[in-house]
Amino acid sequence: MISSHLRQSLAFATLLIPSAALADSPKVLFVLDSSGSMNAQMEGKAKMEVARKVMGSLIRSLPADVSIGLETYGRNRKDDCNDIEMLVPIGGDRSSIEQAISALTPKGSTPLTGAIHLATTQLREVEGNASVVVVSDGKETCGGDPCAAVLEAITQGVKMQVHVVGFDVTPEEAEQLQCMAKAGNGKYFAAGNADELGKALTQVKEQVITSPPPPPLPAAKPKHVLLEEKFERDNLGEDYNVLEPDPNRLTV
Repeated sequence: MISSHLRQSLAFATLLIPSAALADSPKVLFVLDSSGSMNAQMEGKAKMEVARKVMGSLIRSLPADVSIGLETYGRNRKDDCNDIEMLVPIGGDRSSIEQAISALTPKGSTPLTGAIHLATTQLREVEGNASVVVVSDGKETCGGDPCAAVLEAITQGVKMQVHVVGFDVTPEEAEQLQCMAKAGNGKYFAAGNADELGKALTQVKEQVITSPPPPPLPAAKPKHVLLEEKFERDNLGEDYNVLEPDPNRLTV
C-alpha cells in the first residue's frame, strides 16, 4: 500500500512534469508583415496572398510540441506607426493563428522596431528560450532602429533567437534585415518569389523545431587577477600612493 506521503510526492512530481516540458519545448513567435507594400503583385498574386499560403503550410507542418504565436503590424490603418498587434500569444491555438493570417489585409507602415519591442514583452512572459521569426518585405519606415532593438533585448537577457526572412526586398532593405538576424544570433533568408519563400520557411522550420541555445555567458575574469579594487581616479584614499602618475594608467 502506498503511503499518503508518497502519494502526495507522486502527485507533486506529476504536476511538475507539464511545466518542465513546456519550458523545454520549442517556442516560436511569428512576426508577419502586413504593411501596404504586401499588396504588391508577384507572379499575378498579391504578396500577402502568397505569404498566407506558405505560412499556413508551415504552421500545419510544425511538430505538435512546438508552441507558436503570431504578431503583425500595418493591418489596420495607413501611416500609423503604433499599428502593431499580438494577434495570438505563444501557446495559442493553431487554427486561431491560421484564421488570423487569412484575415490579414495589408494597409499601413513597417514599424519593425516597435514590433521587436512588443515581441520581447511577450517573451519575457514565456519560460525558457524562444525563436522570433520575422517575415518582412521591407525595412523600418517609422524612424526606429530594429537592429539596435534586437541587440538591446539580447543584452537585457531576453532569451530569444531572431530569424528574418526578407521577402522580395532591395539590397538596402536586406542590409537592415540581415543586421536584425545577426544581432539576434539567428539567420537571414532571402526569398524573391513564392517558391523561394517556401524554401526559406522550410529552412526556418529546421532552425526552430529545437529550442534555441541560451545566449553566451559573460567572459570569466582572468585567473591571474589576485586583487581587484574599485575607486575613484582622483580619490585613492589613505591606503594608496601614486608611484607612476601616467595620464592613462596609475601604478599604486
